[in-house]
Amino acid sequence: MTTLELKNSIIRKIAQINDSEFLKAIKTIIDSKQVDEVHSVQYFIRS
Repeated sequence: MTTLELKNSIIRKIAQINDSEFLKAIKTIIDSKQVDEVHSVQYFIRS
């Protein structure tokens, strides 16, 4: 399963949840895990 497929699968499953308290708890977790910093990744190419 690719990352995109996993993301779409999770979105579909969350969309089926009707428990508002559970969804609020998920939102709280997601909001607390957000990082406002931008991370730079350097790729080193070996010849």
